[in-house]
Order: sequence, then structure tokens, then C-alpha cells
Amino acid sequence: MKKEEYMIGCNYWDSVHGTDMWRDYDHNIVENDLKVLSANGVKYMRVFPNWRDFQPVKKLYSWHGYTGDFADKNEKPLGEGDGVDPDMLERFGDFLDLCEKYDIGLIVSVVTGWMSGRLFVPPILEGKNIINDPEANRWMVKFIRRFVNEFKNRDIIKYWDLGNECNCLGDVSNNFEAYRWAALVANTIRMCDPTRKIMSGMHALGDSLGSHWNLQDQSDLTDVMTTHPYPSPTIGADVEPINKMRTTIAPTAQTVEYASVSGKPALIQEQGTFNDVLGHRELAADFVRANLFSSFAVGSIGYFFWCGMEHLKLTQPPYSWSMVERELGLLDVNLNPKPVSRELKSFGELLESLPIEKLPERQIDAVSIGSRGKDNWKGYAASYILGKQAGLEIVCRNSAQELPKAPIYILSGIAGWQVIYKECYDQLINRVINDGATLYISCHNGLLTEFERFTGLRSRGLVKYNLNKDINFNLGGDEFKLHYNMPDSATYLLDSMGAEVLATDDEGNVVFASHKLGKGKIYFLAMNVEELCWRTPNLFNEAENQPYYKIYSEFGKDVLRDKICYSKNPFIGTTVHPVNENEAIIIAVNYDDKTHNTDLVLKNGWSLVPLYGDLNEITKCNGAIYKAVNRQ
Repeated sequence: MKKEEYMIGCNYWDSVHGTDMWRDYDHNIVENDLKVLSANGVKYMRVFPNWRDFQPVKKLYSWHGYTGDFADKNEKPLGEGDGVDPDMLERFGDFLDLCEKYDIGLIVSVVTGWMSGRLFVPPILEGKNIINDPEANRWMVKFIRRFVNEFKNRDIIKYWDLGNECNCLGDVSNNFEAYRWAALVANTIRMCDPTRKIMSGMHALGDSLGSHWNLQDQSDLTDVMTTHPYPSPTIGADVEPINKMRTTIAPTAQTVEYASVSGKPALIQEQGTFNDVLGHRELAADFVRANLFSSFAVGSIGYFFWCGMEHLKLTQPPYSWSMVERELGLLDVNLNPKPVSRELKSFGELLESLPIEKLPERQIDAVSIGSRGKDNWKGYAASYILGKQAGLEIVCRNSAQELPKAPIYILSGIAGWQVIYKECYDQLINRVINDGATLYISCHNGLLTEFERFTGLRSRGLVKYNLNKDINFNLGGDEFKLHYNMPDSATYLLDSMGAEVLATDDEGNVVFASHKLGKGKIYFLAMNVEELCWRTPNLFNEAENQPYYKIYSEFGKDVLRDKICYSKNPFIGTTVHPVNENEAIIIAVNYDDKTHNTDLVLKNGWSLVPLYGDLNEITKCNGAIYKAVNRQ
């Protein structure tokens, strides 16, 4: 496989100075860092021109505190100058020379004013809202123009990045202010260099226009979406060990969300494990290995660890402030590779050895549709994990977007009166009736128009009690109970009016049913299983005793029946990448901390040839790659 198709690398501050590397630049230290990183498989780096150092503009004050002049770091008046320090440009140029020497391609985060919990802004801008202040915008544009024009002809720079998590630079009141700022940065970069693509560099983006910083706006302004999915509260990945299923798969779910809602490529641009308390170094390697296989399988264009070097000895903020900023490194303080470094290098070598020119796009089985006017991350993530456990590959949309053609559509955890736009609802019903699609709806306390006609169920009302109970399932003779405890949801009092009953509560109310509608089917679930699984720690890992994923297996059974390959093991996720009618690449990932049997199910006439890994089992947090061939 061509190495440039999947970027493997790290974020970089030098090993001795960290965020002060430009202020205290040392050619020999940087060269030694890059030499060791390159030897350990780093092919790309994301790097940060510290705005504080590159544009050290001061304001000189006169009588009564009025502005007297703008000056450089030596208090020499700037006149109409941009205040960019030529010494810093020279140092960055030297750095580029070293990257060329070691063949390390770069993503350059242009506006690096936020880093690891601290603002780094020019002295003249201290105390200002960097996003909304017009003076801050003025100096920022001047910096971007000078910096990008200075280095746009250096081929070692592969992408520009708006900056590092710039949604942390200052408060905004609405998405219009966020859009204006991001447009100012992106358009200034493009004005200087229209040849390179621009990455977002943001984290924690919402999926609807109601979010101040959202995927639609970033997609409108930049070319590549970026996830920073640590085992952190930001994505809800801080409630289970780093080598268990929720934590190992949530980063992939977020990367899929960013790519599918935005319609742009995405990559894991930052990832680490914060601190050894969250898991010793071999566990951190397990986490990274699972994420490398999983993100590659879903079309991420790269993986960047945070960061290259460990910074245990640094004493300046932010390192003196936070316990999670000191141990994040592929290399330790003595530049010895950690186990995570081993995983990055091994994965890069694996990709180069594969007899695949380019990984084909994966087969999509279902589209999960976000509700109107709310952040849908939790519902998306839970649907994605349950789908993986069932053998389905899911992408996301919100209800304001055009829906792609798909065999299955998912409306999870609907709540309240304004569930989705009417146009989206009508389109879904049309896809069911005329195209033969399956629509699955799970409910928190949501309302739907033409309910009885579409679901084959008649309601006697909703009640806000009896919400801690067992649900009795019978799915084609597979009988089991699932517990449901959601005090803020509702019990639907339902009777079948022609729907096939698949589950009831102990009072006889229909909880899960399917109903034939035109050429397709609607499955209705009167419980918010996605929210339940997301709220309840360890529930995804209890799949053998609490098999909530079987709900997804049920409404996905027609798709699974015709799928080239999937796993019946809920800890093994698969993706199918058709090459042509008779060949496909299959990637299987074990998201758990134990070795598991693959339990692969093949379509009649198809067989597998291992390209990497074993056909029968996959070790903990590892992957396998197969070639599927139709022998008929």
C-alpha cells in the first residue's frame, strides 16, 4: 500500500523545551528528536508556530494610557509592519530543512494561540477575546499572511491547519461569530496559498447548526475534519478502562460522525492516553493498536499520536499546571520508544507490506439520523457501537441534510415534539414504502405523526412511571430479558394493530414490534436503548449477558443475510471493502481486552484468505485483514 494514503505520525514539540521550543530553539536537539522519531516509524508530524513567539507585538502607551505606538519585542516601533519576528521565521525554516532531511511531512497549525490548557498570544492581545476582538483579528491576519507567504513554497508542508483547537481561544455567543472567525482564518490562508488543503484543527464540534462550533460550518470552510478523541469526558470515553469496548471504539465513532455529517475526509489528528493512571504503558499500546486498525478501516486519512516527546522535566505552564501534559509521548524523556511507538511503527510497516494499492471504500449498511436542534453525539455513538456488535456499518446525518440511499435508517432515542423535519420524515417513509428500506425508531418520549398507520401499533397513552423494569424479547425463537431503567423517559401503552410483536413488558405492553409498510418495514422500540447503553458503564461489555445489540441484529437481519462477511461475536467489528463483484477486503477488529474467536459468517460461495492475522481468532485490541473471494 502507498504510505501516503494513510498518514502515521505525531504532534510535535521538542523534547527539552516543549511549548518554548521556538523561543529557545536548538537545532541539535530538534535534529536528534526527528532522527529518533523517524527511526520509530513517524512519517508525518503536526507542528505549531507559537503565536506568542512568532508575533511578539507590544503596545507602547502614552499620556493617560492612550496608545502611543506598536512595537516589536525590542520596543522598536513597527510603523505599518506586521510584527512577525524574523528570527522565528528563520528558525522555522531551519526546522523545515530538518524535516526534509528525515522525510517527515508536515501539517502546520497556523494560529497556535491555544495549547494544552494555556493561551499563547502576542503581548498586545493578552486579556482580549481572541475570536471577537477586532484588534486581535487585525494582528492575526497580518501574522497569517506573513507566515503562509514565507513558507508556501516548501513541499514538506502537506496541509495547513486553522490552528490548534481554536474553539478554545475565546467565547462566542453563537455560530455566526464562530463562522466569521474561522472564515477569516481559512480565507486568509487560501488567499496566500490556494494550492493546499486546510484542516479544521478543531475538537468537540456539534452536529447541528445550533452548536456554536459545528461540523457544517467547518465543512463549509475547511477541507478535512479532525478528531481529538482521548479517553476523556469530551466524548464520554472516561468511564471504562482504555482497553474495553466503549473506550476503544468511541474514537472511531466520532471520526465517522465528523466525516459523514460534514461530507469531508476526517482523521484522528490527536490521540493519547493522558496519564499512566488511566492504564499502564502496555494498555496504552492496546488502545492505540485498536484505534489504528479501526480508524483505518473506516476511511480516516491518518492517525497522529499526542505527542512525540515526553515532557516530565518541564516546569513552565502548562506543564506545571496539569498532570496530564507531562507523560504524553511516543518517546520517554531519554528518547527511548514506549510501547505506543512500537505500535505506530508496526502498523506503518504492515500497511506498506499489504498487496493493496488503495483500500476501497467500505460498504455502508445504515444511516443514523440525528434529531432536530440537539447535539446527537451520544445517540450516534451508541448506535455505532451497537451496530458494530451486530455486524452493521453505520454512518450519520442530521435531519436537515439530504439522506443518502441506504437499506436501513435509524432514528434513535427520539424525544419531545420536534423530532425531525417533516421533509426528512416524509423522505424516510417514502424510502420504506417505495424503495423497500427498513426504518428503526427507538423512543425516549418522542411523538410521531401517523403513528398507527406507520408502526401497526395503537397507543393508549404515555405514562412517566414503571420505567425500571424487565423487557421480554422473542426474536425468532431467541428468548431473553433486557433490563430497562430510564427514569426520565416514558412508558408507551401500546397494542398491536397488525404489527409483529417482538418484545413486551410484564404488563403486556408492546415494547418492540415490526410492521410491513409498502415494500419495506418499520421497527418500533418503545425504549431508548441507545441512551441506556451510553449512560450505563460497562453495558456494551456485558453483551453476552445483556445482549442489547440483538435489537440491531433483528432489524438488520435482511442486510446481514446478504453481506459478504460479518462477525457474530459482539466484540469483533468488521468492515467490508468491495474491490469488484467477486473480491473484497475485510478488516476485523477486536475491541476487547481478551483474545476472541472471530466467529465470521460468510455469504454462500465466498471464502477468506488472510493478509494479516488469523482466520479463527484475534488477540486483544488487535486487527486482522482478509481478502474475500467469490468461488462460485
